[in-house]
Amino acid sequence: MDTEKILHNFWRFGPILLRDAAPLAIGAGAGVRYWIRTRQAVSWPSTQGTVQGARASRSEKGRRGWACVLTYSYAANGEYYSGSYSIRARKEQQAEELAVQWKGRSVAVRYSPADHKISVLLKDDQVGGFGN
Repeated sequence: MDTEKILHNFWRFGPILLRDAAPLAIGAGAGVRYWIRTRQAVSWPSTQGTVQGARASRSEKGRRGWACVLTYSYAANGEYYSGSYSIRARKEQQAEELAVQWKGRSVAVRYSPADHKISVLLKDDQVGGFGN
């Protein structure tokens, strides 16, 4: 195949490939970023937080199933912050049961020493894990 044909095929199919591959690449990047953050968070300071809200929600694009989305607040160095965490669930009923179970509960929150508004909930820090 000569160079001209290769270029012609690239310009013909390249945008389609980029359009289809972009969401996958973005999702993979977000997953890697979350994995790195949780690995780092093991050494971050910890504080008690409170689950302010919990609701059942369909899982994010491309994923099947449901999630229980927790919103929590915490204080670090006298300032208040908030964050969110999703617990995967197979069915809507399971996500709703988790929401009832978690609303108002205390949680252990890890926050970045460099930027206190960055936080995570680690399963191992929670009494009984996340129960899913």
